[in-house]
Amino acid sequence: MKNSSPEDGSPIHEAWWSREWSHILLLDVLEQPPNSPDLNPIEQVWAGPKVDIKAARPYTTCEEELWELAEQLWWAIPQEYIDNLVESIPGRLKIVKMSRSGHTGK
Repeated sequence: MKNSSPEDGSPIHEAWWSREWSHILLLDVLEQPPNSPDLNPIEQVWAGPKVDIKAARPYTTCEEELWELAEQLWWAIPQEYIDNLVESIPGRLKIVKMSRSGHTGK
């Protein structure tokens, strides 16, 4: 893949503590094109809750309320939706390969 790096090159994934935890937990780190949310189903899973959290932010009085809202929104995501995203990975990989590891907009 062109310009690929472990975990898509995101600064948070490149942090020493992130690499250390990956090593401690024996996680397999996959090479991904930079900035490739189309290969990471969690980006689509969190898309809806992110909008709701952003909308609620001016009305919350503390960080604890935001965490509670995030947890409520997380548990409200239908498992079927998550399963469908996971099952879509082979098709997403095919599209990324066809785009020569570029962003696909998916």
